[in-house]
Amino acid sequence: MLDKFLGMLWALTGAISTKHRKRTKKNKYVLKFFIFIKSPTK
Repeated sequence: MLDKFLGMLWALTGAISTKHRKRTKKNKYVLKFFIFIKSPTK
């Protein structure tokens, strides 16, 4: 269920990034955030 939610969130951020290509800095933070979540720390 969590993966599905993350997938939807990822798709949403992807759609936003295509609309606003100037916000590449925010995209980097989002990408780092997702990598941080998916990393097996817990």
